[in-house]
Amino acid sequence: RRAKSIGAQSALGRGLTDVEELSGVLLHLADRVGTRMRKKHKVGKTFTLRVRFDDMTSATRATTFDAPLNTTSAIHRAAMALLDDARGDHDGPLTLVGISMSKLADEGAIQMELALDEGDVSHVGSIAADHQAEIDKQIDQARERFGREVVGRASDLLNKDRRRVDDGFRKLAEKD
Repeated sequence: RRAKSIGAQSALGRGLTDVEELSGVLLHLADRVGTRMRKKHKVGKTFTLRVRFDDMTSATRATTFDAPLNTTSAIHRAAMALLDDARGDHDGPLTLVGISMSKLADEGAIQMELALDEGDVSHVGSIAADHQAEIDKQIDQARERFGREVVGRASDLLNKDRRRVDDGFRKLAEKD
């Protein structure tokens, strides 16, 4: 069976309320999802964010992109854009965050935009999205050759102690 979505989630223990800390966790999850998508040569059109609060209630928000994508920064940007809406009036700590990409398709030709400006990393075919795709490709190649810890985003490395489950254990649970 083909996978219908690719996602990742992280339990946050007693919870987080700080947006900067949540951004770091979401960046780590976006990196994991984006890396897995690129490894499988997939792109996704619908992004979903799921959060759980300390009172065990949860909220789910989703957005659909104009064109399918798989870049880490676009996934992270979508997560941050939906985070405030998902939290709503609930000001309590988040105890779990999860993200997923669905409406998956095989990577294919990309319709490039006219180079009138840099564009946006979420807008496939823009200069910014093209640059981000190349950066992700180089990171993936370095990790494949030398190991996952050899290169990464600075905010992810600085917030490493905030991860609740070591990546070594995550590998046991992931299906390829």
